[in-house]
Amino acid sequence: MIIDNIDVFLEYIPTAEGSDWSVISPFMQDAEYWVQNSFLGDTLFEMLSGRSNTQELSILTSLLAYKAYSLAIPFVDLIQTPNGFAAVQNTNQVPASQARVDRLLQTTLQRVGVIISALMSIIESDNDLIVAWSDVTSFNQMTETVFWKPADMQIYAFMPTVDWQTFSEKLPQVIAFQNDIISDTISPEYMAILISNRRGRTLSDADREVLRRVQVAICMLLSGLNAQAEKQLINLANYMEASLPNFPAYAQSAVYAIKIEEKYTNQPNDNTFFFA
Repeated sequence: MIIDNIDVFLEYIPTAEGSDWSVISPFMQDAEYWVQNSFLGDTLFEMLSGRSNTQELSILTSLLAYKAYSLAIPFVDLIQTPNGFAAVQNTNQVPASQARVDRLLQTTLQRVGVIISALMSIIESDNDLIVAWSDVTSFNQMTETVFWKPADMQIYAFMPTVDWQTFSEKLPQVIAFQNDIISDTISPEYMAILISNRRGRTLSDADREVLRRVQVAICMLLSGLNAQAEKQLINLANYMEASLPNFPAYAQSAVYAIKIEEKYTNQPNDNTFFFA
């Protein structure tokens, strides 16, 4: 394990002072298993854990510590007896109220989300790391929308904060907007290319501008600003049409063909005028 003793654990979780490592250790094993198998995958986990004295290793270690602590908090002062569960008491300390324990757990879970976001930002900026992550199931799940992490949404969200729980709760809506309203504007074909190019770190400047405008529009829709979102998408379509060579998939799509067809009007002074 990356964290294999209480001293290293306390460097990241000072409130665990006085904890017995034998109590924490099983939760640390569970945390490492979750990070390695449900998030990063074997290859990426080994790459990060092998980068000694780096920011990447520090963030990974912090994630393991907070994830283990979040798993341990509900159990650390409980023991099972023949008559049910009992709380461990220490006559030198006053037991914390349930409300304070709940706040500690909630804060710890929020830290887990913040650290995951920080780690994802590092991975996204490093081609070797993102290639290693791309073979893992979680990669496709966590990168299927224009928002990979809460920080992506926070910039345009019109909300005070976007924590990981709020972000996760809004993802189904994001997927629906992306597959319906957004794809009807930029075409399903180009939507797929935009997601693929971001995953492969091959976004062009034009792609980045579309990505930014799409993120703004979806945040408007999430906030119920539908009229503003509609204007944003009209401007987006106009932007893409004005630089059509940058978007060949859109130019060849049914969405664009229909849009061009709708623009045509049958005028008497047109060479192609016909009687209805």
